[in-house]
Amino acid sequence: MASTYDLISAQTFTNNSNTCTFSSFSGYTDLVIQANLTVPSQGSGYDILVRFNGDTSGNYDGLLANNTLSSTFDNSTFNAASGVPIIGAYNSPTNATIMPVHFELNIPEYSNSSYRKNGTGTYSYIANESDNRSNTGFLVWHWRNTSPITSISISPSNSQNMRGTINLYGITAGNA
Repeated sequence: MASTYDLISAQTFTNNSNTCTFSSFSGYTDLVIQANLTVPSQGSGYDILVRFNGDTSGNYDGLLANNTLSSTFDNSTFNAASGVPIIGAYNSPTNATIMPVHFELNIPEYSNSSYRKNGTGTYSYIANESDNRSNTGFLVWHWRNTSPITSISISPSNSQNMRGTINLYGITAGNA
């Protein structure tokens, strides 16, 4: 990781876990989440959802744009979602088995109370490689709330489990 990023917290899940929460961070202007996970499929859809301040209501909007192994490019919008969806149900078969997933989510000016929060992210994963379901893409997100972000939760939808590592980094203005 670049020296301009300070590691705030690293959480590693060796056994199945269905949530990761960060709630102790301050003194930074921006946050970055980096994750390397495995999420086994259990039914249809396996989005990883990022939520702020425990908000599970429909306050998240954005766009996922990705390219699959079959060289198709597509995008999906999410409006009034219950969290920022990182991967999954927007472009995945119901019988998929997730292999490693990597994502990075940027959360600029998380503590500002003057405006609603916006950010960007990237992700990549392989789901049923033989079915051409490998994806890489980017997303833009919007949280319809002006409150400073004081907690971040990350969890697979449908109470599924995940294994791997999720790191939270802080950036101080002028060091990026």
